[in-house]
Amino acid sequence: MTDKRETYTAKECAQRLGMNPNSLRNLIRTKQVPFGIAYRQPSGRMHFIIPKAAFEKFMAEIGKLPLGTYVALALFLLVALAICVHRVSRV
Repeated sequence: MTDKRETYTAKECAQRLGMNPNSLRNLIRTKQVPFGIAYRQPSGRMHFIIPKAAFEKFMAEIGKLPLGTYVALALFLLVALAICVHRVSRV
């Protein structure tokens, strides 16, 4: 049976990116990645929507980057994560 969903979970995307799902959720919530939408449900719970098309486009673009850009991207993700952690620790 094939999967006909049009979205991925944060856990699925995080596995493909090699990062923690909560870190990816923080990046989506703070709009630091070009895919995914975060919103708060009436219950107060955060919900994340990651369209397959947007995530696959992001992954395809990463695949076209030269090696030095991977290092820059990794540094960007680390800095973005550090900013998220700093913001959360101040609360």
